[in-house]
Amino acid sequence: MTYNEFVNTYNGKAIDYDGGYGVQCVDLIKLYLDRVFGIKAGSWGNAHAYYDNYNNNTALKNNFERIANTASFVPQKGDIVVWSVKQHNGKGHIAIATGEGNTSYFYSYDQNWSKEAMTKVKHTYTNVSGVLRAKDQTKINGVQNSSELYYYCN
Repeated sequence: MTYNEFVNTYNGKAIDYDGGYGVQCVDLIKLYLDRVFGIKAGSWGNAHAYYDNYNNNTALKNNFERIANTASFVPQKGDIVVWSVKQHNGKGHIAIATGEGNTSYFYSYDQNWSKEAMTKVKHTYTNVSGVLRAKDQTKINGVQNSSELYYYCN
């Protein structure tokens, strides 16, 4: 499943992926990791832990690059955006970037931000720690990189 297929399938739905604590933002990311990347997320902690504990999480480290939020940063389509412990009473927040935005704002698909169900939301960068960006962008865009295309054409 690609990013677009994921959005088309789950947008507007409330997902309790792990069956614990009801519908949470982390449930959306666990579902995204499973369906798009084939990663079965365990009990990895609250939302901020996906970014903060990146170096101790082999599945994330092998499949994603951790990129810090800076004044010139704009999330790309498919990036997993992570908010710090300053958000949501120390739990942080986590969402999936649409690729729309600039250095003042960005859009992401969120669960349990303003609505329980997966919804497109406009955000500022307040309390955003950074993103996890897939090393394999074919999972996002559904196309192969040029070296793979070259191999298949020759």
